[in-house]
Amino acid sequence: MHGDSWSLDNQWLNEFSDAFDCGTHRLIREISIDAQPDCVVLEGWARNFYAVQLAIHTTQIFSRSRPRFPQITLLLRVDGPMMEFNIAHRGESRKDATVSTPPNACRHELTLAPV
Repeated sequence: MHGDSWSLDNQWLNEFSDAFDCGTHRLIREISIDAQPDCVVLEGWARNFYAVQLAIHTTQIFSRSRPRFPQITLLLRVDGPMMEFNIAHRGESRKDATVSTPPNACRHELTLAPV
């Protein structure tokens, strides 16, 4: 059974990678995707802030349609410090998704309204 779980996770990660590339129009480069038991972490370099918006939107849409992990973390750099976006969902029953940075005195918290 463990092999089946790995296979499903691997299939999900491949589909997420393809959807992310397509949804962001390949404006994010040097992408790495790491799966942990309760989270997927995607890291990359964004060409501009529009690419970051596309990344957030694509991740929200994909995680709603294919809920396999409870959270996806985007670590994106746009000519400066790394930005962190945590996109959490509770599975198919949840109608909205939130994106926010963790509380930190140096960073302002960002929350997006449901799409």
